[in-house]
Amino acid sequence: MVNDEEDSPLSRNRLKSRRPSDQERERIRDDLIARVRVVQQEGWADHHCTWSNRDVMAVAYLLGDTHVLRLSGVTGAAVLEYYACDLYGVNGGQQDIDDGLPLTRKWFLNTHTALIESKHT
Repeated sequence: MVNDEEDSPLSRNRLKSRRPSDQERERIRDDLIARVRVVQQEGWADHHCTWSNRDVMAVAYLLGDTHVLRLSGVTGAAVLEYYACDLYGVNGGQQDIDDGLPLTRKWFLNTHTALIESKHT
């Protein structure tokens, strides 16, 4: 019997081992920075109801908004865990979690730095 899953371009193993590209991480960063700017200009308004929970948590984390994080029922550490797999794929994200999230922490630090630098341009 042939294992179609292994031969499929979207096999579970391939999906788990897929690592997002630098360009994909840049798109995530740019999107989050744009959302932070919206909140800085307009406040949270209805954005916490219309954006995904993940986006709300990440924006709150980047803004240091512990109130919104508490309302979401998460900690900053949980935000990092949620994003690890988005940024580095299933296997890479799990490895980053196991290692204490150094890659994800660095990515969020670099995103925060880009946010500050873009404010001055």
